[in-house]
Amino acid sequence: MSETTQDGILTNCYGQVLPTPDDGRERKTIGEWNAVMRAEGRPEVMDPDGFDRGDPGLYHRRYTRAEFEHGALASSCMMRG
Repeated sequence: MSETTQDGILTNCYGQVLPTPDDGRERKTIGEWNAVMRAEGRPEVMDPDGFDRGDPGLYHRRYTRAEFEHGALASSCMMRG
């Protein structure tokens, strides 16, 4: 059985955060996607070298999950505890 917390995060009966279904249209910033990755126990982007670092709006631009994961694959990432 799963529950939704007050801030809309889906958790299981042990309080572990569950991935949110993504229809591919949801867009988030790199920081917002990093929070999702952390909640899923996945590595976070530490240095966005897989993205266009010359883009002045890099940290404000919104990416789909597929776009984020594509950039993250070529970025320096690290697990955080």
